[in-house]
Parts: sequence; structure tokens; C-alpha cells
Amino acid sequence: MKKKKLNQWKETYELKNIYCTEKRFPFFKIAADYLPNKNNSLIVDVGTGDASFVDSLGLDKKYENLYLLDKNQSTIRELKKRFKNAILYKVPDRLPFDNKSVDFIHCSHLIEHLYYDEFYKFLKEIDRVMKINGVLVFSAPLYWEKFYGNPSHIKPYNPESIILNFCYGMKNLSNDEISESYSLLKLIYRYSKSNKTEEGLGSSLKSIDLLISFIKWIFSKLFKVYNYRKSGYTIVLKKEL
Repeated sequence: MKKKKLNQWKETYELKNIYCTEKRFPFFKIAADYLPNKNNSLIVDVGTGDASFVDSLGLDKKYENLYLLDKNQSTIRELKKRFKNAILYKVPDRLPFDNKSVDFIHCSHLIEHLYYDEFYKFLKEIDRVMKINGVLVFSAPLYWEKFYGNPSHIKPYNPESIILNFCYGMKNLSNDEISESYSLLKLIYRYSKSNKTEEGLGSSLKSIDLLISFIKWIFSKLFKVYNYRKSGYTIVLKKEL
């Protein structure tokens, strides 16, 4: 039991050190591990923005059928200068692909800008176009103190909301199930840290609370002790049927 706990601590410690970052490349590398081998595979980056995902992995040099989708007209205008398949697209409109035709979909930091009805319709569209054995990668923030620091953020969607819709066929009175044909391949959390010592452990007794606060302050200053919390994630799913 002690060995198991030690291994869990070691794994969490290593993950916090790698993924406690605002940079997106470490999460792009997760997606890269699941890219298809065939260069004629159909690859889609939805909400591509400045094409940082495509550029950082050199995908335009690896894949013949690479599509970059974004709702911003000026962004698409610039991308067309570099990519042959840069397409104006707004979620949750119909994706410009045939049923079961796409091998890989990447979507980074987009779903938090959607209302639930839009989110649901978007997931339905993804399922429609995804091939059997196709791979889907989402990256998104969780709710944390800085989530609404971006005023365009509407709602955080935790990974369970994706897993339930794709792996367990979740349905309710308003919406039909999407699928239960996907398997979870990977789930990695992003972490944020702060040295706010006033949060967390405390006491209703004034003297004890002061002592706890002082100890936390000493630890934060001398031993680099931080408050870590999960602030985002990258999830990888595969369509099995």
C-alpha cells in the first residue's frame, strides 16, 4: 500500500512539473502521440487561430489532407496564404466533411466559448464525421479563479461532460444520446500554482490560526511550497464502432 501511494505521489509530482504551464506546446505533444501514420489521413484543427498546433508539429509537411477551421474571417484570409485548406467555419454549424470521413480532430480552447446547446450540437457533428478508429483531442480550461478573466469565456466543460457524451451515451429530456462508441485513451490535467498562503488550512482559534498562517508563509518562502490546482486538461478519445 505504501509503495502504491509513493508511486501515485511520484506520478502526480512529475505531471505537475511538466503541465504546470500556460504554454500550449506540452499539450500539443500529447495530441501528436495519437496522430495517424498515413500521410493521406484527413486531419482537422477546429478553432485553429494562428495555426500554432499545425505549425508547432509541422503538420502541413506531413499530411496531404490537412484542414484548418476558424470563424474569424481575417484569420482565415491570412491562413489561406500558407495553407490550401483554410476554411471559414463557425461552431456548431455543419462541419464541411462527409459522414465517417475524418481520421483526426483537434480542438484547443474552443468549447469554453460555447453555450450548452452549441456544445451538444458540436459534439454531434464531430461524431457524424469521425471515422471508426478516428481520434479526437480536446483541450480546455476548467473552472478556476482566472476562468472569467477572459470575458469571452461562457462556460467551463469538464472532461466528464465529454466522456459521458461520447463513451456512455448520456441523454436527457432535451437531447438524444450522441454515442457510446468511444474509448478514453488519455486524460492529462494542466495545473496552475500560487503562493497564496491565506487559503486552505486554518483554525477558528485566533492564536492557532496565526501559527498556521506563519508556518504556511515560512514554507512558501523557504521551501517553495505552492498551492497547485487543476486549471485545464487535454483529453484523447478514440471511436471504436
